[in-house]
Amino acid sequence: MPFGERDFLGELWGRKKEDELIAENPEDINFGIFLDMKVAAEKDPAVAELIDDLENHLLRYAKAESTFLGAKLKWESEGSTPETRHDFEVADRGKKAIHDSLISQLNVVSRAFHRADLDNNWRKKIGVDRDQIAAWALTVSDHLVADTLKEHGLET
Repeated sequence: MPFGERDFLGELWGRKKEDELIAENPEDINFGIFLDMKVAAEKDPAVAELIDDLENHLLRYAKAESTFLGAKLKWESEGSTPETRHDFEVADRGKKAIHDSLISQLNVVSRAFHRADLDNNWRKKIGVDRDQIAAWALTVSDHLVADTLKEHGLET
């Protein structure tokens, strides 16, 4: 085999391995689930509107998580004062409320997919555990924010 061909095959094999690694990356899998949902929802305008609402829920959840983490960090670094404790408790309640709302929205979207005769197996993939849903939501919202920044030429 000539040297050039071997280099090409090695490069091709390396790229295939990279593609497999990317496909197994949980963040990409999670965002892939969301993109599949969006594409499927385009078949029904009512479902597509619910997906838009879900996007807003995802972004609100990410903001609530950020607020919660900031309050937690402040409480841990400054000590437990009435102010830091209050801020932490408010952020925690807000995060839980938005998380509950997000779960409800996921269930609404899943039922809408079912009524529209669209595949809603994505709901099982996301999971029912609060931590699984949180991980999925934060991953998707990170991608949504990054994509928005790219669209406006503000990528990091």
